[in-house]
Amino acid sequence: MKLRQNSFGVELDGYLITELPVDAKHTLGIEIKQPPIPGVVSMYEEHDCRISAHYTLREWYNLKEEDRALEIAHYRIRHALDYQKNKKQEEQAERVNQKKGKR
Repeated sequence: MKLRQNSFGVELDGYLITELPVDAKHTLGIEIKQPPIPGVVSMYEEHDCRISAHYTLREWYNLKEEDRALEIAHYRIRHALDYQKNKKQEEQAERVNQKKGKR
């Protein structure tokens, strides 16, 4: 499926996010597609990074390219660490629930 420029590369169950109706049941399965060119960051990820780092658009684009790259790297590392932390917490919760079930 070709990505449209206004979709930011975000899909839900294989459909562009811009083509989906807005309702509560479409909350899981969202996937952000990275551009197929190595080293290129999706527009969605870049702006999510900018927002989480509390930069205005003007401040963000006034940064040197290397500084924006460092911010994006930090953003990706933080999200990877958060993912691993959440995964471990879920595994621990499952072990606790399994122990409670054996009693």
